[in-house]
Amino acid sequence: MRKWLVMLMALLVIWGMQTSTAWAYSYGKPDEDPVADAYQKAYVALNKKPADFATAEREFKQVRAEMAEHAEIGPQLTKAIEQNLQVKKADQALFYWRQALVRNIQRRLDNLSQDFNDYSKAKVLLAKAYGTFKVLNTLHLKQDNPSLSTKLDGEFQKALNALGNPGLFGVGKKPADRKQFEASKKIILSELEKQYIPTGEKVASGGKGHIGKGPSEETLEDGEESPLEKWGPLTAIVIVVVGAVALFTWLGRRKRHS
Repeated sequence: MRKWLVMLMALLVIWGMQTSTAWAYSYGKPDEDPVADAYQKAYVALNKKPADFATAEREFKQVRAEMAEHAEIGPQLTKAIEQNLQVKKADQALFYWRQALVRNIQRRLDNLSQDFNDYSKAKVLLAKAYGTFKVLNTLHLKQDNPSLSTKLDGEFQKALNALGNPGLFGVGKKPADRKQFEASKKIILSELEKQYIPTGEKVASGGKGHIGKGPSEETLEDGEESPLEKWGPLTAIVIVVVGAVALFTWLGRRKRHS
């Protein structure tokens, strides 16, 4: 019985170490970003023949206020997208929307720099930044610049590794590397800006700051994990361990009495 118990615990530790550094999450989807999601749907709509501007404008309206208020995107860039959708200029609208996605990646990574020592928040912020990058990468970068696509994907992986790992009950603990994160962040942002924001761009980025939440709203702060996401995996491990101990104890007693 002890042998089986040791093997089970070892498997659980390995599982915990692997899942703590994965991009995919079992509880919710913290890598999703509404601005990127709306862009993806608008992109599909505007690439139809004829272009479906009604769907694109509907998707844009759902995220317009958020885009205008964020300090890194701002009202001017948001207005440029809106105006080009209104006059049916699909390419220009998507051009400015891609700039907004780059600024949103910047926002996540800048916030991560401030919360670097909070592993839970940092992990979610990086996942959101990477989720937005994946939209840009899938729809554009892989086709336009394959070598840069590979390079930046690698830098995101380096940034993930740089967050370290608190481990499972201290097992598998890996120290964070702020220097590596900042180096990867600098490469990611500078390359994305060169790729998607032309030198001398006349439409300015920058807004008023983050949207304030009313006292009755219970939305999570940027980078904050839900209770289920935060405690779900640990709870599952405890349940499995307790269940396994109970099962092996019952089997042992049954063997002795047989």
